Amino acid sequence: MQDQQLHEDIATLKEKVHNLERIFDNVERLALSVERLAIETKNTRESVNNLTNRVTNLEQKPIRKYDSIVDKITTTIIGLLLGALATIIGFNK
Repeated sequence: MQDQQLHEDIATLKEKVHNLERIFDNVERLALSVERLAIETKNTRESVNNLTNRVTNLEQKPIRKYDSIVDKITTTIIGLLLGALATIIGFNK
């Protein structure tokens, strides 16, 4: 009777060890999946940051062109006013 109980206990323990091995394998696969997901998330974040910078640069291009045009118009108007002033002063003397 004791031998039979011992065999049953051993069989139960073997089954429990087998179940624990399966659980461990699942946890190991899960850990690898989480690691891959973290790497992919990091790569996605870097790509989004890169795209954000590119979009910002594209958005600023028209502003720089506008600023350049305003500078040229302002310079032209000031030049014309100074020229007109110089002409008026020149005629009065």
